[in-house]
Amino acid sequence: DAHQCTKLSELSWGMCLSNFPAICKTEDFLQLPKDMVVQLLSH
Repeated sequence: DAHQCTKLSELSWGMCLSNFPAICKTEDFLQLPKDMVVQLLSH
């Protein structure tokens, strides 16, 4: 079960990276606190 969560996490992170140019322009992303953006980008 833990392996499936790891795989899901890897797949979702890959999707975020693939779609980052579009994601970073969304209102939700633009409203994130700076420390959360830093945490996400330092993944």
